[in-house]
Amino acid sequence: MEGTKMKKILYIIMMLATATVMSARPSQGKSFYFAYIAHDESTYVDDVMANIQARYDRAMEDENYVMVVYMSNGDSPFIVQVNTAKDNRADFAKLKDLLGARSSHAVYPEEDLEKIVDLFNEVDFVNGQDNSISYRSADWHFHLTSGFLRNGYGESLISKLAFVMGVEHFSTENFRIRYYFSSYDVLEYDHEYPFGRRNYSNLEFTPHYY
Repeated sequence: MEGTKMKKILYIIMMLATATVMSARPSQGKSFYFAYIAHDESTYVDDVMANIQARYDRAMEDENYVMVVYMSNGDSPFIVQVNTAKDNRADFAKLKDLLGARSSHAVYPEEDLEKIVDLFNEVDFVNGQDNSISYRSADWHFHLTSGFLRNGYGESLISKLAFVMGVEHFSTENFRIRYYFSSYDVLEYDHEYPFGRRNYSNLEFTPHYY
């Protein structure tokens, strides 16, 4: 009888310990910053880099500031992560060189969508229990061009990404999306449907300029 009682007590202790470990997600208490770069002739590389450099400097000083930079490049995107399990911060120095090496890099929206979703899953971005953000705060910054919007990538990449990740469940108190453009870029887009007629997650579009 005593043995059975002791087993029950040990079982309860084990379950409580498991619950504690599960609730203590690695991302809790951290901030998350994601930057997506679509590069073409309208991109002012110095402006893009100055914007991202400020976040990189913060990530270098604060281990609780998680940073992921994704530069679209066909089927071989260039990715830099800081304060993640796949931290490759040393590669950040290569980013400006790659952007300056040629006038544009190909954007494959379907390829980017798949890879970015995988990245977000790897860094435990969404809390699967309630579909909220696992982080204390999160920012998605898209560094874009007018050509990106004209090609319909706002719908095929950004709108679909928001839908897949469940942005509609996120609180605006700790989640923000921003869209950056060069002030020299002549921004032409469908003002009524910047993310296509479907706009899967009812995203709002407000351009910010360097």
